[in-house]
Amino acid sequence: MTANEPPAGGGASSLAAEAEEVYRQRQQLEERMEALASFLTSEGMPGLDGPLVDEEGFPRSDIDVHAIRDARHQLACLKTDYRELQRRLEDILFRIHGGADRRNADDQPDAVSGGHQQRTEETSNQQQEQPPRLLEDEGPAFAVVDVVHPGSPSSAAGIVAGDRLLRLGSLRLSPTQRRSEVSIGGVCNGVSAATTQQTRSLTVAEIFQMLPAEVANHENERVAVVLQRGGRILPLWLIPRRWQGRGLLGCHLKPL
Repeated sequence: MTANEPPAGGGASSLAAEAEEVYRQRQQLEERMEALASFLTSEGMPGLDGPLVDEEGFPRSDIDVHAIRDARHQLACLKTDYRELQRRLEDILFRIHGGADRRNADDQPDAVSGGHQQRTEETSNQQQEQPPRLLEDEGPAFAVVDVVHPGSPSSAAGIVAGDRLLRLGSLRLSPTQRRSEVSIGGVCNGVSAATTQQTRSLTVAEIFQMLPAEVANHENERVAVVLQRGGRILPLWLIPRRWQGRGLLGCHLKPL
């Protein structure tokens, strides 16, 4: 053991405990965000960003405008807190895996205990492999993640509310009319398969029409996802699968 290495079972255990606490806080935020989103999207409600005034510009009389504004404000604040927690978690996982690499050990750091152990291992195992290769130009975002449900495949992959989606599998907006990987590019054995074949660029509406089939075709298989989070571009792996909630992703995407 070198002077820069944490004592065996010491530093790693401390980081694992810190990760456990962040996961606990993140789950609490996810549950509160899901409750607010369910309230805002229930029958007769205007949704996450629907109008609160009628055609004449007066507050709608069929809904509690004050309660809806308050819920939207709370949800926006929680999304900010959620992104900060996610950044903190990414830093912890980086330090955990960085320490493991320095020790050149095959064993993983101490697993966190309690109800979050499976999700901790699932997230870290999913992302500790070499991330998907970025294309030369990923192009603009075509969707933003509104809500990520706790325990979902998207949550396990590290996707958070507020992320902007640049690519999911072979679906993306082409940066130019000359080059497009939207319908024929993809991932093969973990390596992006880019092409310069002349193809028509897809629209956002067309991408959303193709999304269900793209996700279904990768059920129980990892698919490359590229996100924009603030000023950073994040490539990661997502495994669409059946879970306790609806769909294979467990998140809501809003077209841009």
